[in-house]
Amino acid sequence: MSRGERVPAATGLARKLGLRSGMTVRLVNPPEDYWRKVLGEDNRPPEFEEAPRGATGNFVHAFVEDDGDLESMLDGLRDALHDESMLWISWRKGGRADAGDTTRDTVRGIVLGAGIDLVDVKVCAFDDARSALKFVVRASARGRRPPP
Repeated sequence: MSRGERVPAATGLARKLGLRSGMTVRLVNPPEDYWRKVLGEDNRPPEFEEAPRGATGNFVHAFVEDDGDLESMLDGLRDALHDESMLWISWRKGGRADAGDTTRDTVRGIVLGAGIDLVDVKVCAFDDARSALKFVVRASARGRRPPP
């Protein structure tokens, strides 16, 4: 598989997430079966490089249990992004904002309200239990952190 080539995935989840071979990947609090759900593999395939802590990644996917999780990790997540990175944030489905649960609206509100130059561009189901919202660097903020 050549660099940048779309990854074949039986579930189509890799395609939905925009995952391509050669990407540098950083996962934060992923479920144990992350790669099985995304690619049908038990471990991270060799065509994906794991981003070391403190380095930027093309593809960052964070899993949160509640709004507090997201708020506490948001600065670190932004630091892990360069101008062409994508950030996916996943939370458990079925929450209600009026009950204090994490929902698409609360995730969106926390990230956009943080003033860290990210915009949401896509939502998808990660699995039966979790949804995911994709963020990218705002076009007007690009140029500050070029890709490595």
